[in-house]
Amino acid sequence: MAGAYTVKVVDLDGSSFGDVDNAAVSNLRWELNGPGGCDITLTTTDSDAALFQFGREVQVYRDGTILFWGPIVRIQAGLRTTTWQCAGLLWYFTRRYFGRADRVNQLSNGDFEDGETGWSFQGGVTHSIDTGIKISGAQSLELAGGTADHNTYAHQTYTHNQSHPAGDYMTIACYVYVPTSGYAGGALDDRGLFVVHKQAGTGDVIAVTPASAAAINDATPKDQWLAFEVGLPAVMDNDTLEVRLYPPHGTAYYDLVTLTGMESLSFGWPDPAGADVADIVAGIVLYAQDLGPFTHGKSDLNIDTAGAATSVMKSIAYQHAEHRNIADAILEYVRNGIVDIDIEITTTTRTFTTYSPRKGSLYGTTLVLDTNLADMTWSSDGANAATSVVVLGPGDGPDRPEGGASDPAAFGGLTLEHIEQASDDVLIGELDTRAQAILDVLARPQILEVTGYPAGFIGGVDTGDTVTVDFAHGHVDVDGTYRIVAMSINTKTDQLTMTLNAEP
Repeated sequence: MAGAYTVKVVDLDGSSFGDVDNAAVSNLRWELNGPGGCDITLTTTDSDAALFQFGREVQVYRDGTILFWGPIVRIQAGLRTTTWQCAGLLWYFTRRYFGRADRVNQLSNGDFEDGETGWSFQGGVTHSIDTGIKISGAQSLELAGGTADHNTYAHQTYTHNQSHPAGDYMTIACYVYVPTSGYAGGALDDRGLFVVHKQAGTGDVIAVTPASAAAINDATPKDQWLAFEVGLPAVMDNDTLEVRLYPPHGTAYYDLVTLTGMESLSFGWPDPAGADVADIVAGIVLYAQDLGPFTHGKSDLNIDTAGAATSVMKSIAYQHAEHRNIADAILEYVRNGIVDIDIEITTTTRTFTTYSPRKGSLYGTTLVLDTNLADMTWSSDGANAATSVVVLGPGDGPDRPEGGASDPAAFGGLTLEHIEQASDDVLIGELDTRAQAILDVLARPQILEVTGYPAGFIGGVDTGDTVTVDFAHGHVDVDGTYRIVAMSINTKTDQLTMTLNAEP
């Protein structure tokens, strides 16, 4: 008996906006370590069509058991019907990146739109807010130095909250305008934008801005806005940065003064053993929802984390300035054969789960054509096959580390080679493992797609499971163990189709 498929439109915690009575479900699919998806179709004039909106999600049930949960990602409306394409929950992480759209200015009132709030003044420097000469907004800060080689300035001090375990690179920038009128020379050491870095606790000076980095002197172009920028490396937790703005012996206008950090999400420090990959992936998933140490404008997806320890330990930092894709960073551990991933669902919960070293178990029934299989397609794509794989480590030249794996017997002794560059977060000791994982795929290019009889296997198998297949049909003779890498359901016939890869 065919199952009954029903559809709900829900929010992130499974609360229903309504059941969709006349929905037609198609292209219902799952993929190993991927999001999968489905299509929902209604007549365009159906009153339930108003339930489907971007930002909402869809749940698909078969005989009351939830099969799918994911967001609406595309709408296509026609005169007669409208189709809503939905993606699995892993899709969210393909649309999130490390970092934020704009770096946060750690200085208060750097644009001086709130007057002189947040700034202090040292040594009797003359100061006022000016509304005539500015580069942005309505105001700038006007400073005047009354003597040659003076040591008077505006200043503000910032106390650092460390991100990278080795210390953070901090960038201080501003715009300055020096009028020709009244200019009589430089301040002390020709200082302009000047920063003093002091060590936490002791107050010892670690570094100061080099005099030439952001100087105001005779060579400085006058009567125009200039961009000044200096950088300080290895700023540690609770270190202080005092940002000083010097006028020359004369007048200067300052605007858009910023202090920004090169933030990073790091794991494994200071523990010399590193962090378990399962904990790293969980930390990335939480970061992607603003549930970690950063608030980067990423909405909560109501996705929890779970997964047993992998015993693979790493120390790694993801620099936010690189804006690496979240899904790509997680999938690097999948490509290296350390974990598989999926989001386990109930009617009200979603849990990002890691499986080590991989997801799935052996299905106990052998798949046989005309017994429990109604159809099959077998293909073998040798165009991209390989029997020898080399993975290149960092650097260049003959001393560059490499990983390798080969299977010379795979194609009757024929040599087919594949070379690729490892990603930055693959350790030298992992290069051989990465090469073997690639070879396991490229040396076995056979893909088997099988379709079970109605209702066969639905609910009994999952992506990642292995199955034994044994049948002969014409020149196709299949006898071996295969892994399920994708599944789809034809909801009209209630048949499950499985895409299988040959096991090593």
